[in-house]
Amino acid sequence: MLPRTLVRAAGPAHDGQVGERDQDQDDVAEPVPRPPTTAHARAVTDGLREVMDDVRRMVAVLAARVGDAHGARVRLPLGYGSREAYCDAEFGISRAQAYRLLDVARALGAIHSAVAAGTVSWRASCLRSPYCSPAGRTVRASPWPRAMPWDVRTRPPGRRNGLVKLGQPDPGEGGKRPRQRGGTCRDYWTVRVRSARSEKRVMIMELFPPIPLAEWRDTKETLHRFAQTIGKVRLAASARRNHWWNVPFHLTGRGTTTRPMGLVDGNPMFTMDFDFVAHQLVVSTLDGREISLPLIGQSVASFHDAVMDSLAALDIRVRLDVPKPFDLPDSARPFAEDTEHATYDPSQANRYWRVLSQVASVLEEFAAGYSGKVSPVHHFWHTFDIAHTRFSERHIEQSQQIDPVTREAYSREVASFGFWFGDDTFPAPAFYSYTAPEPAHLAEEPLRPAAAHWVARNDSHLAVLPYDEVRTEPDPRAAVLAFYESAYQAGARCAGWPIDPLACPGGVTDPQLRSEGPHPSSG
Repeated sequence: MLPRTLVRAAGPAHDGQVGERDQDQDDVAEPVPRPPTTAHARAVTDGLREVMDDVRRMVAVLAARVGDAHGARVRLPLGYGSREAYCDAEFGISRAQAYRLLDVARALGAIHSAVAAGTVSWRASCLRSPYCSPAGRTVRASPWPRAMPWDVRTRPPGRRNGLVKLGQPDPGEGGKRPRQRGGTCRDYWTVRVRSARSEKRVMIMELFPPIPLAEWRDTKETLHRFAQTIGKVRLAASARRNHWWNVPFHLTGRGTTTRPMGLVDGNPMFTMDFDFVAHQLVVSTLDGREISLPLIGQSVASFHDAVMDSLAALDIRVRLDVPKPFDLPDSARPFAEDTEHATYDPSQANRYWRVLSQVASVLEEFAAGYSGKVSPVHHFWHTFDIAHTRFSERHIEQSQQIDPVTREAYSREVASFGFWFGDDTFPAPAFYSYTAPEPAHLAEEPLRPAAAHWVARNDSHLAVLPYDEVRTEPDPRAAVLAFYESAYQAGARCAGWPIDPLACPGGVTDPQLRSEGPHPSSG
């Protein structure tokens, strides 16, 4: 509740506005309300609790029914050719509003479940909601109809959506928004940050947290197919690069990204980002339009349909050449028909991204030691691993029977280094390396640290360092770097690569700078 001194009396001159008192009111004595009795206060509080309980129950029901209707595609038996027609005829709302409602219903449903389980409070849930930022403002379009007293303005490029109170100026139009009062998210986070600073706390995130395949297999299988759906959009809408480097995802501070694409195929420039903090897919265009889709509560089928509908709503025309999984057990089943894979645990998905980010950081450090042709550090959505590859100048003659994808990927001699989360053939997360084509006697070469070993796979060998073994090392990061370096030395020696001329210690290629030692940055 706002302090009494900030509330104006509603009248013709004020129209019920809330703000500072007028100067000519300063000498007017304002009546002080009589404190309620204990019994009255208890009755009001009990009534408020009852309403809140009703709201929470309705939220759970809404989330379940909206999700069921969306997943079952109930519009089809009713004769509606599109979701837009269904939403307009049955509920009087647009398709965009329906998606926002679905987003909010699922998010609040997840919050309700967490509160019921006692793992989080409603206050903490609201602070973590993707509809509020730490700055105390909404950063996503409101899910509610336009009849609500908030006007969603289309954001200009480079600026987040804001909610602007009707009748108040928009700061983006040269106005000044009235100062916020009361307990906002900004107040909360300011207090927390100041408290942490005053107590000199340091938050340390665990390096390489446990991620056993058995614990998150269902989420992984669903997320893998989500990734392949978006990856195939990237494949269709991006300019082709050597060795298919245009196709993989890159890491961001909140998840993974396709990177900008479009234009070359006549589409507007757009980007698709997985956000594993807010647990949504964000599709955004260069002109500032944006649609976000929840990841929680989706089957592969509903996710695929929502993605394609979102692209169409943003005037993006993409056709997936093969809208089915690649190299997975259900590769014959279209994404649009997969209602089997529908598990998404937010904590497990967030851990997947954190592990990817930490491995990417180690791979970036390792990549600095080679001055020849190298790939980016990127996340392959088809095999669900992250990798970095070094190339020699030697071109490879390949059999005519080899498929076009493999031919392009391995047109030169390579040494590749990466990490995967495990699969049915190797059911444990591990760091790996291989040299292709495999030179003679490779598997006889030594590896570091002691837990690393060679594993026969098809007609070749993989250098493998189990993830769980790395977690027991005194310095896990150094152990992974030593593994990658020993695997590279083994492959380069056996293949006859010029190791010393291609060495690039610390990312420095100039001999004079290298001899002078570390230099401060030019900044």
